[in-house]
Amino acid sequence: MKKIDNQLDVLWEKCVKFATLRPRSEKELDYWFEKKNVEKVSAQSLKQKLRDFGLLDDREFCEWWITQRMEFRPRSRRALIHELSQKGIKRELVEEVLKTLGFDEVSLAKRIIEKNFYRWERLSERDRKRKIGEFLNRQGYSWEVIKKVSG
Repeated sequence: MKKIDNQLDVLWEKCVKFATLRPRSEKELDYWFEKKNVEKVSAQSLKQKLRDFGLLDDREFCEWWITQRMEFRPRSRRALIHELSQKGIKRELVEEVLKTLGFDEVSLAKRIIEKNFYRWERLSERDRKRKIGEFLNRQGYSWEVIKKVSG
């Protein structure tokens, strides 16, 4: 009995360390438990304990992820939804968080163009617009956003 409690305590400490390095989604934590071969019963109790301590919340994770992306590596709405769905976040929650954070795809697209403009500055106006449009399209921006930015 003592050995089992000790193992659970060690696992709890590792789990807290993993969860506090940066916000985590529930799916990330499930994957971590799977990788560590943690029993489902233990994993569920540890997840609940993390929720109780405020270390596991998909909404907070989603807000953190989008804020980080907006600041350091801007992504389109489509790309953010895709990334977060891979992390186990539902599309409805992502859309809701994007609205509350005031996500502005046009300004992010403009920042990306400014950062990468050196690639196209020697091209003719027509070729530049085409290349910028293709670039933004590959980044996941919609044609409406691309028209606003390059027009």
